[in-house]
Amino acid sequence: MTHWKRLVHGFVILSGIALSAGCERADSGGSTAHANANAIGVAACDDYLMKYTRCAKERAPALARTQMLESAVAMHASWKQAAAVPVTKRGLEQSCQAALKVADTSMPYGCTW
Repeated sequence: MTHWKRLVHGFVILSGIALSAGCERADSGGSTAHANANAIGVAACDDYLMKYTRCAKERAPALARTQMLESAVAMHASWKQAAAVPVTKRGLEQSCQAALKVADTSMPYGCTW
């Protein structure tokens, strides 16, 4: 399994754990959606996907780029669905914040965040 696949796989597992935990904290209101209609509505997740997609488009070789962009589409669909439910939306914010921290030091192809 390549490095970026491990990263995405780990993030998906982390998201599932946070979502299934139901997260008890109150929503801080800090999750504002970008003006984009395709935004998830969770700031950290929108930020992660923007950076991940930019990395794929600007740095990844062709085959990896295709796989990374397909992963981004799948993550977007999953997170958009999770963001539609208030309880899972709170957990999603925490998961995406954690993913941003991990990706900052472990993204492949010289991508830095």
